[in-house]
Amino acid sequence: KATTTQKIRSKEGRVDFIRVNTEFKDGQIFIKNSFSQQTSNFLSMAKSDALAIVDAAKGSLESVELVDIITI
Repeated sequence: KATTTQKIRSKEGRVDFIRVNTEFKDGQIFIKNSFSQQTSNFLSMAKSDALAIVDAAKGSLESVELVDIITI
């Protein structure tokens, strides 16, 4: 699990995998959005090092929320 450092937008009703960047600090993992989430934005894909898994029932995540991630 990782802690969000900013709001992460997602549509309620579907599971989203949001490209994020991780930072390790004081034994915890923190994440922030990786620029644009458009599939045509290859820079965002190249610079991301994890995917945040946003639950379908949750929708958007607020800052300082715990979320599951997959490192890539």
